[in-house]
Amino acid sequence: MACGAALPLNYSCNFEDPGQCDTIILSRRIISTIAAVGCILLLIFIIWRPRFGEDWRNLAYMDVMLIYLDVAILFHSIGWWMEEGVDVLKEKPGSPSPICLATGHVLQFSNWFSILAAFNITLCCSVRIGCKIVLDKWWITIIVCLLVSLFFTFIPWAGNAYGPDGLEYGMWCWIRNDKLWWQFGTWYIWLLIGILLMFFMPIIAYSCRRKCDDHAKAALCMVLYPVLYLICWIAPTVNRYQELVHSCEPRIYSHVLGHTVSVSLYGLLIAIAYIVTSKCICDGGDGGGATEMHARY
Repeated sequence: MACGAALPLNYSCNFEDPGQCDTIILSRRIISTIAAVGCILLLIFIIWRPRFGEDWRNLAYMDVMLIYLDVAILFHSIGWWMEEGVDVLKEKPGSPSPICLATGHVLQFSNWFSILAAFNITLCCSVRIGCKIVLDKWWITIIVCLLVSLFFTFIPWAGNAYGPDGLEYGMWCWIRNDKLWWQFGTWYIWLLIGILLMFFMPIIAYSCRRKCDDHAKAALCMVLYPVLYLICWIAPTVNRYQELVHSCEPRIYSHVLGHTVSVSLYGLLIAIAYIVTSKCICDGGDGGGATEMHARY
């Protein structure tokens, strides 16, 4: 359980209006549910789309990365719902409950795996556009993503950093709010680096080609996925920076609400993006060009 409904009347969520805390929790529940449904539908659509009866190992590289990105976002939505079993009033920063600890691990792992999947989609598109190199060793990519994600999931143990993210606020379980440097060192700094790389890679790749062929144009459409990822993480990054700089001041309601909504919205957005990019890919090639590009990936 998080702050808001079902908490004692004398419990303070440290906002000017106690009802604002309920709004944040309700928004998170609704958007996480919608995002989870979108992820499940997208997962089914990618696997079964025109490949009925085909071996899943023959899926295109891009589709495989989208599947893993989709699964990571789905786990993030599940992580939000896991917190319904957390009793914030009984949580202690130094010794969080098992469910709170598990939630923190799920959120950290899904954050890392999703950004690595988005990064690989951008890299795949960029080398296809700029160098005409087709990536097909997706299993190597998945292993690397898993190892890196696990490393950054377990490294906060060194600082006993997992727990309720601000006990007096009771918003969620992740890396504790009194461990902001751990939040930045194990996530936000790397997020910023990833954002910069994902932003400049397709620009550099596209500028290196005076004339972009049909397949490269189709690949360029796929850059929409990391772009959406960057947009969704703007509000959370601003919120964390505000907390780091003004750590002794109360949280700003609009920042926390924007953080909660945007970070939960990505699952729904990539489902919509897949519909848009599928049409873009089909229009990008002449004849069976788009199909050929997908097959080679």
